[in-house]
Amino acid sequence: MQSFVFPITYLFLMILSVFAENLVSKTLRHLTNKGLRKHYQSWGRYVMPLLFPMIITAFVIYLQGYSLLYYFLIFSVLGGFMEWIAGYLYNLISTKQLWTYHYLTVGKKGYTSWIIIPIWGCAGIFFAYFGQALFATLSAH
Repeated sequence: MQSFVFPITYLFLMILSVFAENLVSKTLRHLTNKGLRKHYQSWGRYVMPLLFPMIITAFVIYLQGYSLLYYFLIFSVLGGFMEWIAGYLYNLISTKQLWTYHYLTVGKKGYTSWIIIPIWGCAGIFFAYFGQALFATLSAH
């Protein structure tokens, strides 16, 4: 069970970062007395949700070694590409869009967004190390 410590800790930190981002955003909104507008376009609205996960990921890459950077980059590209392919194929088959992104989209139809691609990298780090830990545990028995 020792090998599951890293992926579970990383997942916990990612979930904690979502709560931290939410707390910081609400606090900043409260301090600046700006109400939340539904369709307000600002970089802060898109950077803030990525800020804490990227800081945690950079710190984990620094601590665990730069091989994690390769996982991050590979899963970012593959995750974004697979999301785009899935959205395109669904639209091709059903002539409806299952989801769309409206800001910083990759391509014209909004099947994926440049903002989502780093999240795929974070998920890839978790799944790669969880898979390694699971494989090591199963092969030991």
